[in-house]
Amino acid sequence: MGCLHLEFCATVVLTNITLSRGFAEFGGGFFGKKLFYLMWNHVTISYSNATDGGGAYLVDTTVGVQSVNIFNNRARENGGGLHLSYVAFEASDLSVEKNRAGEDGGGMYCQNVYVKLGGGILRDNTATVGGGTYAKAASLYLESTLVKSNLAQFGGGMYYIDASMFGANFTVSSNSALGSDDAGYSQGGGIYALGSG
Repeated sequence: MGCLHLEFCATVVLTNITLSRGFAEFGGGFFGKKLFYLMWNHVTISYSNATDGGGAYLVDTTVGVQSVNIFNNRARENGGGLHLSYVAFEASDLSVEKNRAGEDGGGMYCQNVYVKLGGGILRDNTATVGGGTYAKAASLYLESTLVKSNLAQFGGGMYYIDASMFGANFTVSSNSALGSDDAGYSQGGGIYALGSG
């Protein structure tokens, strides 16, 4: 089991907590399922490993985030830093850096979610698809957010499939996609969008 595992709780507030060096199948640092409301305030999740959600795995939960650092986590499959599914996730001052996924979403894996990032950083994350973020059937809003120096085969900074993205004053810079199509064209160094609005 990972550092902290919570299911079927009402309101949970975590303040000034570090979760580090956990290992689990889902959510190496933190696992949360069917939480009415989860608040992270000055939380660090680091050096944790899982099959999915190296740093944290959240499902069917409403989440608020303030001043949180997610770094140096690993997922064998999806969501090196964060794995979000059926989640409403609003964050201010979120840093997701140096995480790695073997498949999708080095920094964040988002499926069937609403995500709002304000003043966030997605940097130096690595995956096969979606180095910074992988989003499927999701709605994302980025404000004053930096997406920089992420790496993937497809969608170095962000990879969106059937997802919507809105933003203001956000920067996508120095991301890399190493894969190419049959014609030799790179597949979304900064952003790769397929069927997205």
